[in-house]
Amino acid sequence: LADRQRSGEELREATKSLASLRALHERIIESIRSGLITTDLDGTIFTFNASATEITGHSAQSVKGTSIFDLIPGIGGNLEEASQEADEMQSRHEADLNTPDGFVVRIGYSVARLYSENNESSGYIVTFQDLTEIRSMEESIRRKDRLAAVGRVGAGLAHEIRNPLGAMRG
Repeated sequence: LADRQRSGEELREATKSLASLRALHERIIESIRSGLITTDLDGTIFTFNASATEITGHSAQSVKGTSIFDLIPGIGGNLEEASQEADEMQSRHEADLNTPDGFVVRIGYSVARLYSENNESSGYIVTFQDLTEIRSMEESIRRKDRLAAVGRVGAGLAHEIRNPLGAMRG
């Protein structure tokens, strides 16, 4: 009877510990500022954190159980690439993602294998960031650089014309 009571207490403590670990795990995933998606080996979405919802405009409930191939176009080849490279450096990829509101969001993402406790491949983990604003700023800078180059050419041309005119006037 005493052993049964002790094992019951151990079970309650283990259950409490498991619940607190699960809560910590969920808080960590929801606190990450990058979008985070986990899938099975077929690409079915299991986890979709708050940042992923914010970036893509899709709610977690609407995408869980659907295919990641429908959400991120062209990711299929990158999942295959992640399957080939076991522990090598992850490569970054970019894709245009359509939001439910009809906007196009440029994302940068990387794909890694997800392993079970037995060290067997159980799926994929995709982390991504919104690059739309960064790409827009880069384009603006390129445009300003081109305008600055045109200005320099114009200033040089004006200088070349003014010099002979100044000599003639003198």
